Amino acid sequence: SLNDVIVRNISSSGIVSGIRIESETAEITGCTITGITAERSSPDKGPGGSYSVSCGIFVETGIGITKEIPGKVEPSFPIKIAGNTINSIKSDDYAFGLSESGIINAEVINNTINDIESEYAAVGIDISRPIIMVGKSNNGSAVFRINENEVRNVLSTKIFEDKSENNETYALFGSYGIRVIGHQNATIDQNTVEYITSEGFMAQGISVDSDPDHPGIVIKTKDNYLLEVTGNKVSDVFGIEPPMIFSKWSDYLPVGSACILVINAENVLVDNNEISADLDVLTEKIDYDPFVGILIHNLEGITEISKNDISNMFVGIYGLQTPHILAAENIVTNCAIGITATDFPLPLFFSILKNNDLHHADLISIMEEQLADANKNNNGFTIDRWKFKENTVTGNFFGFMIILLPIDEKIKVEEPKFSAEGNIVKDNFNGIFMLGSGGLHPKINNNTIQENDNYSIFYGADPGYLADGKFNFWGSEDAPYVMGLQKDEFPNAVTENVLYSPWLGAEPGTTPMTYYVDDSDPGSIQDAIDLAKPGETIRILSGEYEGDVITVGKDGITLYPGDSPACVTISGNLTVTDQDVLRIDIDGTTVCDQYTQVTVEGDVNLAGIELDVQLGFVPRVGDEFDIIVSDNPINGQFAQGDEVVAEYRRIVVTFSVTYNDPDEKGDNSVTLTAIHIDKSALPISNLALFVLMGMVLLYFVLNGLKKRTSQA
Repeated sequence: SLNDVIVRNISSSGIVSGIRIESETAEITGCTITGITAERSSPDKGPGGSYSVSCGIFVETGIGITKEIPGKVEPSFPIKIAGNTINSIKSDDYAFGLSESGIINAEVINNTINDIESEYAAVGIDISRPIIMVGKSNNGSAVFRINENEVRNVLSTKIFEDKSENNETYALFGSYGIRVIGHQNATIDQNTVEYITSEGFMAQGISVDSDPDHPGIVIKTKDNYLLEVTGNKVSDVFGIEPPMIFSKWSDYLPVGSACILVINAENVLVDNNEISADLDVLTEKIDYDPFVGILIHNLEGITEISKNDISNMFVGIYGLQTPHILAAENIVTNCAIGITATDFPLPLFFSILKNNDLHHADLISIMEEQLADANKNNNGFTIDRWKFKENTVTGNFFGFMIILLPIDEKIKVEEPKFSAEGNIVKDNFNGIFMLGSGGLHPKINNNTIQENDNYSIFYGADPGYLADGKFNFWGSEDAPYVMGLQKDEFPNAVTENVLYSPWLGAEPGTTPMTYYVDDSDPGSIQDAIDLAKPGETIRILSGEYEGDVITVGKDGITLYPGDSPACVTISGNLTVTDQDVLRIDIDGTTVCDQYTQVTVEGDVNLAGIELDVQLGFVPRVGDEFDIIVSDNPINGQFAQGDEVVAEYRRIVVTFSVTYNDPDEKGDNSVTLTAIHIDKSALPISNLALFVLMGMVLLYFVLNGLKKRTSQA
């Protein structure tokens, strides 16, 4: 046990530590370690030869005791490192603020670590099995709590020019705020990590690389997460994209830095973190390679990324080769890419996008080239489900980007592999961008997608594949623009293979909702009815629709056909109930252009539905309007029976209703005939005002005559 120890200004060649302990139990609290410097014994040597290592606090070989209870394991923490201050740790090769190796269970809490600098590797807090020069590997899963620490100003300046293709060797270099390697179970919570920079390799704010050979044990939590990275504040992390030296193409990460990186782990929660880059610092670091807010790679089990606030990144959230991803309630703003999920890295695309020389047509060409190249190297990865829910992505070049390799025809399935629900995708250049995703079957529903400068939904799939883009709000009552794959910029557009009808007339959750349908999807009327709740409206725009229209069981919805007004044709039957309302616009006597007509090619059963006539003019007595036309006899009547009353500017018009009245083409019809115009309904206040004005005028006239008579 070491408490309140002060260690200052130690320098040597080789390995130098402020505090070093080899013990199964240890408690180090309240210590101050400053000015630990290590130099190479031979200036011409480096990693792999004569190297130098400096470390503020180094502990190894702690053994934890666990108590098994049903469904989880309750750990003890024999190693506790808390409340220490570590400053100015420097080395020619490797510098660590705090390092633990070969540890089973440990708590690292409320330490302050600042100014860690070396040429090749600089790490604020390092939990590994083992680090490069000392330590013992454990044979089970470790449990760590790394909470409420502050790590700032970590810098490495070079990349080690090793010509081998050894992945593990290269993984040791770069700059890290907090790094956990080879362990599965950890809580990394409420830490502050700032100003992590590598001038020669990758930089990572919080990095977890678990060991798949030592699977995790369930230690707690809701939904059995093994790794939790929650409530951290990570900012200003900048590094250099590593060279493509890996023996396995799919292992390559095309980024220079990640504020939070998790790879090779299982059952992961990344929640409620705040991630950003200061714009002034960002301007200085603009030549650094792509930086990512949250990067996950090759994760198994449950992966949830939720309630994070991310801004000023190259990529906000990047899910790579991870079968199951739930991204929920995140806020991502001012990034090149807000949230992306791909099954292969995109180095060339990232590089071009970073340099701001990307035209939309070039984008598609680049993606196609990389898809073809990646398909040759595909390692058989397939996704389970990518779900984006209730995120807010605004002010990005891409809001969402989804990239999936083409897969063999024999394993293509119809259920959706990607879904987006309840998101706000607004003020981006491209809203939702999907490419190479023939087996994706995307389902994009109940989102607010508006004011995106280019495409709101782009789906670059093989011919015949469609995206379900129904029940979204596009910023107004209007449908999105439908455009081809190559086009000039046009706001709020979707590609031709996106089914957007029905759509919402207001933001999701608005009650009562008005649903809009057009015949871009001929069966969309019934889709809207099936989703509608009592009291809601289905606005049916002009066009020809397929199938039956049935409202039975909905307990009162409003069918409102026409484009104020227009003609609507239904190929099937029309079956409604006495709880429903049929709204018809009448603005003149010309069918389709001035009043709405519904043509039903099947059977019509009115069943006592209420007729609501919306007048836009005052008809003359005798004017007729065929509002429903059918090939078959019309069954039932409106709730009002043989007469219906409508009003226009306080003028009341009474119509007679004739059922099965043959129209001029010989079809059956429901015809409205104006039989009475009542203008007496003008408010009495208006009439009184008219009389008063007349009396005042008469007074002045008579008074003028009186004066003239007296003068005479």
